[in-house]
Amino acid sequence: MGGICLSRGDLDGCLDFNTRATKVRAGFSEGYANIGFVQLQQGKVDDAIKNLQKAIAFNSNFIQAYTTLANAYLMNGLVDESIAANKKALKIEPEFAVAHYNLAIAYLENGVGQKAVEHFDRAKELGFEVAPEIAQEIDTCR
Repeated sequence: MGGICLSRGDLDGCLDFNTRATKVRAGFSEGYANIGFVQLQQGKVDDAIKNLQKAIAFNSNFIQAYTTLANAYLMNGLVDESIAANKKALKIEPEFAVAHYNLAIAYLENGVGQKAVEHFDRAKELGFEVAPEIAQEIDTCR
């Protein structure tokens, strides 16, 4: 039900259903990940991080949770943590374009231009639609 709410743009409904689901089913990693995603959309970054960490604790192969957690870390200025979370995602699936794109942005933030370019190019090769602003910033690192 939470997924249906999310597809309709009902963040509160999604949050409600997933909160209920995690209370009924202990260790429901998808529910915690969905809660974290909604909280991130609502600007509750610290709460999102806690729930995304729970999602990963219950399912250490949950690639989307890692990349969403990486975004939350980046939003909180935790660039090194963002890089680590994206690297974990790539250990699970080396061709996960979102993780490569996230790494490009994180490496830009850290001033590691060559690594940013490498991951940006890989994300594009894998079909990720890149933001023009990021592409321009990457071009300055080439």
